[in-house]
Amino acid sequence: RRSFLCTCGPSMTSNARAHGEPGTLYARCGGVSGVATFIDKCMDRWMESELINANARVATWHARMQRCGFKFLTTQFVCSLIGGPQHYTGRPIDISHKHLGISPEEWEEFMRLFMNVCMDQGIDVQTSRELRDLFLSIADEVISKPGETVPPNPGPQVHTGSSLYARLGGVYPISLFTDRLVDALLVDDRIGLSVDEDRRSPSALKYLFTEVFCNLAGGGEMMTAPDLEFTKLLVPKSAWGIVTDTAELAADHFSKEDIPDVLKALEAGKHLIIDATSADTGVCLSGAAAVKDLQAAAAGQKLSAAQLAARLAAPGQHVAARRRVFGDPRTLYGRVGGIFGLARFASIMMDAWMQNDVLNANLAVARWHETNQVYGFKFFVTQILAYLTGGPQRYTGRAMEISHKHLNITVSQWAHFMQEADRILDALVKDPVLQRSLRGILASFRDQCIVRPGEQPWPDPGPSRPGDDTVGTTYHSLGGVYPIARYADMLVEAVLKGDRVQVEWHPLEDPQSTRHPPGLKYMVTELLCRCTGGPEVVTSRSFDPAKLGVQAHQWPAFMQLAAEAADTLFP
Repeated sequence: RRSFLCTCGPSMTSNARAHGEPGTLYARCGGVSGVATFIDKCMDRWMESELINANARVATWHARMQRCGFKFLTTQFVCSLIGGPQHYTGRPIDISHKHLGISPEEWEEFMRLFMNVCMDQGIDVQTSRELRDLFLSIADEVISKPGETVPPNPGPQVHTGSSLYARLGGVYPISLFTDRLVDALLVDDRIGLSVDEDRRSPSALKYLFTEVFCNLAGGGEMMTAPDLEFTKLLVPKSAWGIVTDTAELAADHFSKEDIPDVLKALEAGKHLIIDATSADTGVCLSGAAAVKDLQAAAAGQKLSAAQLAARLAAPGQHVAARRRVFGDPRTLYGRVGGIFGLARFASIMMDAWMQNDVLNANLAVARWHETNQVYGFKFFVTQILAYLTGGPQRYTGRAMEISHKHLNITVSQWAHFMQEADRILDALVKDPVLQRSLRGILASFRDQCIVRPGEQPWPDPGPSRPGDDTVGTTYHSLGGVYPIARYADMLVEAVLKGDRVQVEWHPLEDPQSTRHPPGLKYMVTELLCRCTGGPEVVTSRSFDPAKLGVQAHQWPAFMQLAAEAADTLFP
């Protein structure tokens, strides 16, 4: 299974641990949050399958309240195999599965449902194939072939020692506890937990919180990125009493003697659960939220569609939407000004690079500068910087080596590249710590971009093309990001002239500006890519300051501008 791993280790940054290094399978799956959401959907399909449940051993296992722990361990296992920093803490796969007597036919149904979820979730063809191959690699450890003796049931895993983790019974009982607790907190309007359909989905929050509690209880489970705010439940300080009261009810399947220690563990990890920026109101709310019973949790009962929609529309979601755009001030993404700050930085920096005589002395680079690629390149540079600083965006471009190695960029040219970056950073970013962080991100691409003495440049990969998974979409017909980014640039420029449509915007020269042309162009490109069938993530659909801001009565005039730009670029 080593072939599925990307290079990772203790030196991974928190963002890379949570989201993955750009281009890796872990990153393409959405990092820990994406995998948790995907496995949650797969698990529900598998456990509802009549064919799979026709196996009496499997059906019995499903009925024994194993679902929550199984989801946790499967998420952990998949993350560990596709390049995440997680370490699988469950039993060996054969010990966990061989006693169930799973037939080749049941395995085929398992894989069929798996591929259906890939399709339903919009996972691209290449990523789906790599995930499929990962699961196929463990088939022999799961299936009982005809004539093979089915081993006896190994029984529940026994954890030795006196830790709270061991006394509670390990991952399975703890996952049942965290599932019930998180769902109860999510639907309690007194708390108003922030959720979204991306990094803070209910299944992602449950996985991350289970990691935290297992760790607090003395288990071997590692915490993926406890210093990143989005990985926490972010309970307001004033609602801590609700958490502890609810936890006592959600722990009713533990021994009564252990429940006080469960509450002590939560208190010890309070800093990993609360929103440290929430107001100290002096009011301490208490009283348990409504906790689902054990049978409901075991059966996989989750928030209903109506409950989730209500949570997504809750007042706190305005704050969450704003943070997706402008960032949390506690994060690098927030300190640099969110997507508008990064779009400004990327646009000014790229204009400087493209006017640099030393860089243009490289004929391959100069020829590239003369093409119409700059619009898409600015989009991808902004997107990857946002991704690596902790924003909600996902990088959808080519691997850095494929995009740069054919340009034959020398060590000396890279040094000039970084000198220009330093000059722009000095002019735009006054915080020296922030400067070093951004410079470090740019410098980390060096070996993926330069061609060392004696090394041969890579072949020119040709123009970037949309993936096969977008065949049949408008996105694919238009040619993907590069033509769409050029179209968005043309359309936004036409709007900002102000002669036919008027929107609020700020000049790029204003250091406090947010709604400047590069930021608006990025947001429009992102939206157009997504709406035409591309894989690009929309930063925020529900936050007005992130929209182009066309007034309703000017919509016909805007659509005329859009048609004119389309006729020019896509005749």
